Amino acid sequence: MNAQPRVVVSRAEHFTDCNCACADGEDQAEPPLCTDSPSPWCVDQAYVSEPLDDEHVVCISPAGGGAVAVLNQAAQRLLTEFRTPKPYVPFPTAANSDQPVCANAFRALVEAGLVAQWPPQTRPAPTSRMLTAWLHLTDACNLRCPYCFVAHTARCMSESIGRRTVTATFDAAAEGGYTAVKLKYAGGEPTLVFGLVQALHRHAQQAAQRTGIALRELLLSNGVRLTDAIIRYLHDEGINVMISLDGVGAWHDRQRPTVHGAGSFVAVAAAIDRCLAHHVTPDLSITVTAQNADGLAQAVEFALDRNLRFNLNFVRNHEAVLATATPAEDATLIAGVRAALRVIQRRQPPYRLIDGLLDRSTFHTAHEHACGAGRNYLVFTPDGQVAQCHAQLHTPVASVADPRLLTAVRNAATPGALQPIAVSQRSGCQRCRWRVWCGGGCPLLAYQATGAWDRRSPYCSVYQTLYPEVLRTEGWRILKYATAPVMA
Repeated sequence: MNAQPRVVVSRAEHFTDCNCACADGEDQAEPPLCTDSPSPWCVDQAYVSEPLDDEHVVCISPAGGGAVAVLNQAAQRLLTEFRTPKPYVPFPTAANSDQPVCANAFRALVEAGLVAQWPPQTRPAPTSRMLTAWLHLTDACNLRCPYCFVAHTARCMSESIGRRTVTATFDAAAEGGYTAVKLKYAGGEPTLVFGLVQALHRHAQQAAQRTGIALRELLLSNGVRLTDAIIRYLHDEGINVMISLDGVGAWHDRQRPTVHGAGSFVAVAAAIDRCLAHHVTPDLSITVTAQNADGLAQAVEFALDRNLRFNLNFVRNHEAVLATATPAEDATLIAGVRAALRVIQRRQPPYRLIDGLLDRSTFHTAHEHACGAGRNYLVFTPDGQVAQCHAQLHTPVASVADPRLLTAVRNAATPGALQPIAVSQRSGCQRCRWRVWCGGGCPLLAYQATGAWDRRSPYCSVYQTLYPEVLRTEGWRILKYATAPVMA
């Protein structure tokens, strides 16, 4: 047993891009690191702790900006010293030679948000400085995924409307005081209209230069038509890519067949490897259903073999959710994700995976909403209408011509308009210890399942079962790579 307190901290590295709205919290302030203050210090009462072994626990605090900390027993005793507010003094039982070690451990506890100055300081809720826009370029697709919510037609966005959507997004960002815009080129399958992607990218670059607002871009693709030429363009232009992969071999093929019913895995796997050959590192979106859950472990092996990050994205199709809302089906999802987590635990990659790993939850920072829908998310249809969520393309609430577009989306009062209720206001969520990592789950899914916007996610029991295991997975990884009191 190590008698000296040891705290090892990992920081969020990369929020995995996905085919959904982004969670808030990218700009949460770092916790104060000045531990020389004579003011009292106290344990953050909202932190979550899970045991790793007889010697260590893993902790995460809403105040830690996404930091995950592993504490040995001596560090746990140091933490308990501050269950009641008190000034920091050297660890009572430490020898003089150990005082610097104790001081470093205390600073690490503060860095992780586990200890804060008393009385608690009012801190603004974490908010995003990024406005995200989903550009639904086409309804056309070369796959026929059974859970897809898009009606496959020949409808396609014109370049003139596309340019207006980009301009409107930057105008809305200026209206809302955002410092960055993220454009998601989506469909359908956007590589079917890649010339349009190129034209809108050029227009977005000009808008970013004109407004001084930073630009980030993401291509959401099924991967089938990602040619070498397209991949080289994405690399040269700095456009990120997310590829949908629902498993290996037959696991993928049964959920993502081509329009003619053939499998698509071979083409997608080849596209992923072509991306890597051209120094483009895609994020993978793995849509999880009861039909592919027992193949998730193989999908995770595939991703880790290539050092890729991925999101286990629970299916959003309403009818599919109703079909999987039984305890037996929930157990299938849980068993599949557990098998995937065991792969991560066995492989223990040198990079952090839990940020965006499990569905709409994320551990990269605390957040009151699962996504930005209805607040900082714009969805443009091919004809220039604007919806609050890409799953509501058929119910737009505004138009690209609206002069105050962001205000129109936020204040939408049309029937069925999305109401982004904070997790602290959602029924059944207020006392949940995981609420700020889950954000309440997809609000539209909760509404479809219950008829109310302030209800918790239909996947709530799945989340609560898996979150401790997700956190422990990162804890074991931290222990493997721990080489210093604080790990970047």
